[in-house]
Amino acid sequence: MSKASGERAESFEQTVREQAGHISSLRARIAFLEERERELAAELADARAELSRRRSEEQAADETNILRIAALEEQLNEANRVIRMMQATRVWRIGTSYWSWRDAFSRVWRKH
Repeated sequence: MSKASGERAESFEQTVREQAGHISSLRARIAFLEERERELAAELADARAELSRRRSEEQAADETNILRIAALEEQLNEANRVIRMMQATRVWRIGTSYWSWRDAFSRVWRKH
């Protein structure tokens, strides 16, 4: 074998060793990335499950709040009905008239 072909063979073997090292590094990197992908997929699945759970809790809280608001509106309507009934009575009208006359008399009295 000539010196040139020996150098080429040695250069070729060196290149093969370097490429084998690169391939080994790439395989390790691929394995790392595949593991990381599995971890991220698991985290994503957990996050989606948590989001679903929170949405269910919020929906239940919303439904509870809607029922509470409806009950409070019903109480408010009942209170307003009672007030209207009271205001419609003769005693209420007499009392209102008394206070109106009293305020007017007080204003006139203060002016003098």
